Amino acid sequence: MIYSDKLIPVSKNYAKEIQTTEYSGNLHKTIQQNKKKIIGIVNGIDQNYWNPKTDPLLKHKYSSKSSKSSFIKIKKQNKRLLQKILKLKQRDVPIICSIGRLVEQKGPQLIKHAILQSIKKDIQFVLLGSTFNKINSKIFHDLKKSLKYNKNVSFNFSFNEPLSHIIFAASDFIIIPSRCEPCGLTQIIAFQYGCMPIVRKTGGLADTVFDLEEKSISKSKRNGFTFREFSIEGVDSALDRAIEFWHKKNDQFYSILLKHLKNDFSWKTTAKKYIKEYKKLLT
Repeated sequence: MIYSDKLIPVSKNYAKEIQTTEYSGNLHKTIQQNKKKIIGIVNGIDQNYWNPKTDPLLKHKYSSKSSKSSFIKIKKQNKRLLQKILKLKQRDVPIICSIGRLVEQKGPQLIKHAILQSIKKDIQFVLLGSTFNKINSKIFHDLKKSLKYNKNVSFNFSFNEPLSHIIFAASDFIIIPSRCEPCGLTQIIAFQYGCMPIVRKTGGLADTVFDLEEKSISKSKRNGFTFREFSIEGVDSALDRAIEFWHKKNDQFYSILLKHLKNDFSWKTTAKKYIKEYKKLLT
């Protein structure tokens, strides 16, 4: 850090966060001394691999060029297929998913709360999460056991990438209530598959997901639901608004999903930003 010419964290917001004592810890003084070197650049994804138009793991494919009626039809086909695969009740209700590691950084206690709230609201929840933490493992396995007869929730604890593709393509929302998230890739992949993120505003999540009701942001950028506080109240607020939007403004919901299939999160675009910074150092 001291001898480098440039420091590039993996998102603009995380670049700001690491300059606070909460995130920098014992490195706070060093980071402050080098803060002029810091610039955040959001990671990219392989948009050839994560592509619902060509994805070999999807039976029902679609793209940003699909008509809205076709997009809605195919999303619902994928939903029915996922429900069949996971033995969920065949219903046209919102599916909320969580995909990732069940570690403290990701807010497992808030994910558990979101599962229970989804059941109360009579919608469906799909969890694809792995953990090597014995405490978290027991919590979620016990939860699965207590809900074993419930056909509106599915627990999947092994890393299963083929299943993740289908979950992204079938789900209406993905919830990411992270305590800390330097960049985050699941929300970016979710956009590519027409799955709306519900996230805590931290790190790269705050740089990529903008609340549909946030008037300070242009309408064209609004693409999900967010909350600030790391709390069940924060989750409840965002979850309630998301579910209400799905029910009351369903046509608009799909229009927003389809529009944001066009988002460019490619590594090519990210690489150009890195090259721009490298060139500055050479001049």
